[in-house]
Amino acid sequence: MSGKFSNEELKMALNELDDQQSIKGVIIGSLIGLIPAGGLFYLFGEMGGILVWLLFSPAAIVGWQAAYLGRAYKFKYRIVPGIFALVLHLGVTFFVFEMNPIMLLTAPLSFGVAAYFGKRKLTSIYETAIWKNELGKLS
Repeated sequence: MSGKFSNEELKMALNELDDQQSIKGVIIGSLIGLIPAGGLFYLFGEMGGILVWLLFSPAAIVGWQAAYLGRAYKFKYRIVPGIFALVLHLGVTFFVFEMNPIMLLTAPLSFGVAAYFGKRKLTSIYETAIWKNELGKLS
């Protein structure tokens, strides 16, 4: 797999990845994602009963929107949508679901779901460049 690309191509791909990711885009994307995610939580509150796996769809929306606008691949950028999703989840738990224990137990998972979905999709050249850079083989 690594033989397909030269070191120059991999360096250019890694520089391109670093140039494209934006903390401002991640923050704006997370804030925009909070709007439909909050609406979805409100809908869940009006329904009365919810399925546990549905609790993570608002976090996924926040993560997808952050990935779309922020184009982040490093975890330090993906912490932002995770924090926004966690705060939304806890706020809804306190104000809409009146401290439901299931909601409290699933709050940390919302962080993980948003951080997971906050990663942009990478092509094979980008993945190869990241791995070679982390292994120290990209000089």
